[in-house]
Parts: sequence; structure tokens; C-alpha cells
Amino acid sequence: MKQLLFPSSKGCAPVLVRYATGITILLLCFISLIPTSVTYAQCACDSPLVTLLPTRYALPSDGNGPQSIAVGDFNNDGRNDLLLANSSSNNVSVLFGVGNGSFFTLTPSISVGQLPWSIVAADFNGDGNLDFATANQSSNTALSIRYGNGGGGVAFGVDLPILLDPNDSNSTRLTALDISLIDFDHTGSIDLAIALKGNVNRIGLFRNVGGTFTQIDNVIVNSNPFDLSSISVADFNNDGWDDMAVVRSSNFSDFPNLFLLINNQLGGWNITSYNVGPVNLLYSAATDYDKDGDVDLLVGSNNFIDNSSGLFLYRNNGSGSLTLRVVSGFSYLARLTAADIDMDGFGDFLATRYSGGVSVFLGNRAAALGAVTFSTVSNQSPNEAGAGDFNGDGKPDIALPGATSNEVSIMLNTNNLNAIRKTDYNGDGRTDLAVWRPSDGNWYIKHSYFGTETFPHFGANGDVPVQGDYDGDKRTDLAVFRPSNNTWYILKSSNNTFDSVPFGLGTDKLVPGDYDGDCKTDIAVWRPSDGVWYIIRSSDGGYMFPQWGASGDIPVPGDYDGDCKTDVAIFRPSTGDWWIMKSSTETYTVQHWGQSGDKTVQGDYDGDGRTDIAIWHPTDGSWWISQSTDGILIYSFGANGDVPQPGDYDGDGHTDACLWTPGTGTWHIKRSSNGQIVNQQWGASSDMPVSAPYQIQ
Repeated sequence: MKQLLFPSSKGCAPVLVRYATGITILLLCFISLIPTSVTYAQCACDSPLVTLLPTRYALPSDGNGPQSIAVGDFNNDGRNDLLLANSSSNNVSVLFGVGNGSFFTLTPSISVGQLPWSIVAADFNGDGNLDFATANQSSNTALSIRYGNGGGGVAFGVDLPILLDPNDSNSTRLTALDISLIDFDHTGSIDLAIALKGNVNRIGLFRNVGGTFTQIDNVIVNSNPFDLSSISVADFNNDGWDDMAVVRSSNFSDFPNLFLLINNQLGGWNITSYNVGPVNLLYSAATDYDKDGDVDLLVGSNNFIDNSSGLFLYRNNGSGSLTLRVVSGFSYLARLTAADIDMDGFGDFLATRYSGGVSVFLGNRAAALGAVTFSTVSNQSPNEAGAGDFNGDGKPDIALPGATSNEVSIMLNTNNLNAIRKTDYNGDGRTDLAVWRPSDGNWYIKHSYFGTETFPHFGANGDVPVQGDYDGDKRTDLAVFRPSNNTWYILKSSNNTFDSVPFGLGTDKLVPGDYDGDCKTDIAVWRPSDGVWYIIRSSDGGYMFPQWGASGDIPVPGDYDGDCKTDVAIFRPSTGDWWIMKSSTETYTVQHWGQSGDKTVQGDYDGDGRTDIAIWHPTDGSWWISQSTDGILIYSFGANGDVPQPGDYDGDGHTDACLWTPGTGTWHIKRSSNGQIVNQQWGASSDMPVSAPYQIQ
């Protein structure tokens, strides 16, 4: 490697040192080109994709004016159904899921109280059947509870008023605007919290005992008389008890309009008030937006300072205190829903617009509000978004009920979190178990989510697998390099055609990756004799020839700077150093991590969109991961003779440790989502595992 001069900025890096008695980490400080700040890019390859022209399903003829939606399995067939609260027809319509993203309806709809405005669904009485409850703008039937019979119908139901004083049956009866599921007494039963309308600033609490609900309290939030419009339930102070965040429809600048109610575990609430500003707050949603372990809050208004709508993101410090992080204008806001649409572990927000469509605010470490907006169709006026897996691919889809069209628009999620960063042959967002058998040229693939098995034939004995997403359809393509004629053969999953491209030499190292950031795998080789990377850009067919590395090095390509492009990088076994040229800044970093004999297993273990430096030590089975955001991760997993195959097998956006044992053909996967270790037999001793997104040298 040619000598380069560094500037005068100093940096420190952890150094892995092994002794006969154990392993020690030292902090080595050196001069390098490590950037002082990091900019996170939202890759087009990683954006949540949904069908741009949604499929529309009509409500049954007796359903009119759907205002709220709940998702769940109402007929116990293992598929998600949709429950729509219809404010104009005073009933709940059920759209039954078929399991492939389509729905059918039955009549009649289920009658509830007058003007149902919000709906929640859960098993209230523990019989295994889904039940639901609606909050109604009716004084005599403000709360309707219907108990499902497990076959798509209702066994029985009750309607309850909400009293100003639960102990006085003659007290003023109130109406409701919002309803949330809560276990406020920490018994394991599902209770109900209801935002009350009637200028009282109170929350009605209903305790569930054996499936029977009784009003036990009205929590006085504030003395000023305004309607409470939305409740978000979460554990805001990390004590294991359910808390509440509520907003009210008041646009007076001298009155608080956001309240955080921390459960004191004694039957009471410690209330903190916030004055968001002279805005009329209507809706809220809670999720861990920045993935720091604390639940954050997004609140929305329909009369922002410039007379449009506005969003206000409050960051949680984990002890029950909120800090305003960012304010964003947003026109024609309807309601807010929390869901992890792109499956990266960061909580996302769905914001519907009365004018039609939905915007997805993708969670990120910077807690920045950047939206991906999807338009639906005219005359929809979606009031609330529902999220759930409607076609059985493991990804959350979106359902938008049209309040004026009496339809539901279904937007199927086609996101794959970039197939270039994982080996995903069927596009379900998870790494698949796969081996290539040289003796017969067959690929043996066990698809992760569905569990289906395919055995396509592509290649011949002597070829080298170079799988990747060469056509950009979010599915890994079958591909081989043939050293006998130095040709790449690629079978495109998008149209089942194949390309043959002469490129490289039989002595080159094969390093396919997305070097130009167009969401397609580029054909690339690294030549040890001269240290040059030879790359064909898929974006324009041009060439790149960066010189990086020397004979004896191991190529370790990856997106280390998070700019959505593969960086050229090498690991030098003789010194244990990683040399990384970052495409975003055209500067390089050097980090000592590992030693000769280690296997390089780079991947995005902390889920921040950047490749982490990582090695697996065969002699003791230890994984040493220098995460780009979450620090050092060390654990023992595997044994000498195993073949590392890191990938995102559980689809949570984090690389999982994985090893394949050739002698038994057994895969051992340590899931990052829950720490569970899964063992699965797949393949034979003569096979080559082809599940890692990068070649294991």
C-alpha cells in the first residue's frame, strides 16, 4: 500500500490483543482521517416501499364513514382482518383477510354506540378470541364493548356511559374522543383509558376484571376546561408500568396542552404539563423513534403557526421527562400511528392526510423528521392508518380507511432493507439459508419466513458463487464466476434472463458490491498482484480502478460510512489492521482489529446503516465486533471448522452471527432481535454456503 500523509487530527481506536491467558482490549490512539461528525443517509435502497397504486376494497353496504381502524385476527384463521369504526352508520365493519393482501366483507356490520370515533382490539376476557371496544361521541353509550365469538361474529356486547363521578349514577354523562389499551394497575389484564369530551380535561379509566369493565376513576389532568383529544400509552420512565401521554384541543398560548402522566404504582399519577404553543393538538403516537431504549412522542396539530398543520417530536430522557426535539410543518394532518414500517428497529410514525395519502416518518438516531410520502387516490380522506402483515411476508403493510369513499386502500410493503446488504432470494426482508452444490450446479435455498424450499440450477463444477442483487429488484440473483473463461454469469430474478460478462482473472478476489449507490450489485474484482479494484458500474457501464491494498491482504468491502455505497477496504493479517477508504469523503481510516488467522465477518450489527468492523476467531469461537455506533460487542459462538455466514436472518435490520457446520450441514444462528440461538440442518458437507452478503475469504 502506498504511503499517505495524515492531517493533524487525532483519533483513538480499540485494539484487540490476545495473550495465552486471555484477551484484552487496549485503547490505541493514533493520527488518522476519522471524521468528527457523521451524516446518516437514507438510502433509496432502504426506503420503505409500498405499492404506489393501492388496491381499494369497499366496505359492506351498511358501513358508512369509517373514522378509525384496528388490525387483528377476528375469525381465528391466522390472518389479519380489519375492523372499521363507522361514525355515520354507528357500527363496525369487518374486512376479513385472505392472507395474500386481499380482503372480503360480510354483512351485517356490528352495531355499536352512536358516533364511534376510535376503536381498539384485544382479547378482553381471555377466551382466545379477539374482542373490540369503541369510544363514541354519545353520552349514553360512550363506550361500546363487543366480545368476539372466534368465527368473525360477536357473542355478546355491552354499552356503558361515562360518568363525571363514577360513584354517582346521577352525575353528568360524558362523551369520548379516543380510547387506548392500558394495564394501569399492573395485573396483566387489559384495561381501557378514554379521552373525555365535554370541557372537563379528564381521562376515564375502566378496570377489566374477568372481561367485565367497571369505571373506577376520572383522572383530572388540568383545571382548565377543554376536551382531551388523544391518549398514547407507553412506559415512559422505564419502570415496567404503563404511563399515559395526552393532548387537548386548546390553542390558547397561556394554557398547557400536552400532559405526561407517570403511573406512581399506588393508584395515582404524577402529572407534568407542557405548553407546545398556540396550537390545537389533536393526535399523538408513542414509539422509540431514535432506538435509545426510551419511548418518544409525536404530537400533531391541525392549526400550526402558519395556519397549516404541524408535528412536534418530543424526545424522552427515560425518566419520564420530554424535550422538544424538532418541529415540522405538515398540511392537512388527520391522525398519527406508530409502526416499524422499514423493520430497522427504529420506531416509525404514519401520518395520514385528510387530503389523501400517508407519510412515513422513519425513525433515526438523530431524531430528525424526514418523511417518505405516498399518495393514494382522490376522494379517500383517510382519517387513520392501520398497520399489519396482510400478505404473510412478515412485513407491516398499510391500510387506509376512506372516510368519504367508504373504502379501504391497502398498500403492500415491498421494502427489503436493501438486498445488497443481505442475501435474500425471495425478497421477504430476511437472509435465507442457502448452499450451492458444485457437483450438480444446484442452489438449495430454504426461504427464511415462509419456510419454502427451492432448488434452482445455475452454474457448473469449478464455478465460484457471486450472488447479489444485480437487477435492483430487492431479491438476490443467482450468479457465478467461471475461472476457466473469466466470465460472470448472472440469472436475473426480475425477468429470469441471464447475462454473461467476461471480467477479471481466475487469480482475482471476487468483491461484488454497490460501489455507485444505484441499489444494484456491481461486478467487481480485487487483484492482489497490483492492489487494484476493477469495478463495472451498473449505473452507466463505466469503470472504476481504485488502488487499495497489497498482496497478502484480504478484501473486506462494505458501506462503512453509511452513504449507501460500498467502500473499498482491506484487512491486513500481518498487522491486524483494517484500511478503509470511505466513498463519502474520499478519506481513509485505519483500525487495528484482529490478527492473522481470524475470519473477517463485517456487517451492520448495530443497525445504524453502516458496516461494522468484525472478526471471528476460529480457535476459540469468539466474535469481536467494533460497532460503529453501539460500541464493542464480544461473545463466544461456534467452533473451529465452522464457516461464518453473518446475515440478517430475523429481518430486524441487524446482522446476526451465523455459522454453518460442514460436517453435519447445520446452521447455527444467533438472532439479534431476541438473543435466541436457532439450529437448522440445510446442506451437505461438499456444499458451499451462499448466505453471507460478502465473500468470506
